[in-house]
Amino acid sequence: GHGKNGGRADYKFHSNITKAKAAGLPVGIYWFSYAGTKQKAINEAKMCLRLLKAYKIDMPVYFDWEYDSDRYASQSGINITKQLRLAIAEAFLHRVRDRGYAPMLYANPDYLRNYGFDQISVPHKLWLAQWGVSKTDYNYTIWQYSSKGKIDGISSNVDMNRMSEDAARELVEAQEAGYEHRKLQNFVTELHELYKKYFGSGN
Repeated sequence: GHGKNGGRADYKFHSNITKAKAAGLPVGIYWFSYAGTKQKAINEAKMCLRLLKAYKIDMPVYFDWEYDSDRYASQSGINITKQLRLAIAEAFLHRVRDRGYAPMLYANPDYLRNYGFDQISVPHKLWLAQWGVSKTDYNYTIWQYSSKGKIDGISSNVDMNRMSEDAARELVEAQEAGYEHRKLQNFVTELHELYKKYFGSGN
């Protein structure tokens, strides 16, 4: 979703996340921010988190602030200083983390180095957008290494991303743990149904 003009979910969000989960894909949620104040960043985070209530996600909640966010703020009469930009990012990420989700920042080296995002104090992971290089400037959880990828079934260019080995391992372990937990829940449910069948409800 995004925060422009009061904010809204992407019009394909519910369809995409439902189909992705049905296909067994790990899912997270991405939010493009247009908050011009710390309070608006909190409001955007609240809106983003409301979208998650109906879904269980396996991956982080991604916060993205880019050049268009700065332009939108400027056109709205807001002077976005480095300190304000940093406060906006921290407010969103903190709200996400405070509600039990893993926050991740999407940023390129320019925003990290020159716009203050390398000073964010809220614990978070990094989705680094750095194209056309063989070695990144920053450690990352996810590396977006190209904007010109090709995927069968999609006619336009596609962003290509690579997850770090540690992050991929954590994701697999979490999915396996979730699978074992669901198996145990199903087993307990089956036992309960058998008990009711042969011994009654106990009332």
